[in-house]
Amino acid sequence: MDKNNMHDERTFKEYMFSVMFVTVGFSCFIWQSITTGWMFYQTRKPVVALVLMQAVLGVIATFVTLLVSFVEVDCTFRLYFSVICVNIGDMTLQFVLLWKAYLGNNRSRVMLSLGTLPILAIAVFIFVNLTVGKSISHFNNGACLTDYPTYIVVIKAAIDFTSNIFLSGCFILVIYRHYRILGNSIQKALLTEGLIYCFGVCISNIITGILITLQILGGNSPVLYTIDWYLASYLIIRQLRHNKPTTTSHLQIRPKIDIESSQTCSQCITLNRINHPLL
Repeated sequence: MDKNNMHDERTFKEYMFSVMFVTVGFSCFIWQSITTGWMFYQTRKPVVALVLMQAVLGVIATFVTLLVSFVEVDCTFRLYFSVICVNIGDMTLQFVLLWKAYLGNNRSRVMLSLGTLPILAIAVFIFVNLTVGKSISHFNNGACLTDYPTYIVVIKAAIDFTSNIFLSGCFILVIYRHYRILGNSIQKALLTEGLIYCFGVCISNIITGILITLQILGGNSPVLYTIDWYLASYLIIRQLRHNKPTTTSHLQIRPKIDIESSQTCSQCITLNRINHPLL
């Protein structure tokens, strides 16, 4: 009896912690939706619209997760809904990174092809997670608890980590190249944001994968993906905020373009592609 009581008490604590994490994520996604909504209103750029859509999707996903605490919702539905939303959000953010890297590297088709692979891998992962590697969710003590195969968590972390390393690396490389040539504050800001995103999100991918593998919150551990998703989304928004060229920055760049060699001019044109109207 004591063991059962201790188990129930631990399950309740894990559940309360998970509710806290999801509530924080819910609030963060609302803030992101408002922020990106205003950015889209000002810029009307498709990439900003994509980031806005995934932020709104985050609001819906976290709301449905919280809804289970107050309304009787089928746990299997919540599980499938969460899996699809989290991974679609991932795919959206990966595409934004890929597009930035593609434009910044002279519209390299090789890079576009390679960068598409991890995005397709996430799509395959969704199918596997809902079929072969299906998790099981059941209602217990007022919460939906999830039993999931460990290899699914490892695959998810590996895909996210590999994709973020590759795409962030491509973006950072081209920005660093421009920064060495022009030394402009715009490139410096983009380089800083690129490094923050790369290290921040990749470390988050690893830590999230480890915590979920260890089942730190028991059957509620998958909610940690919400924190991982929010962090990646937030850092992308930070990059987009620094991606708007100003009149001053153009005045600073033009004299250097006039005196540099044709090779340098080519590099400057590549930089302008990073500040593409779509971005």
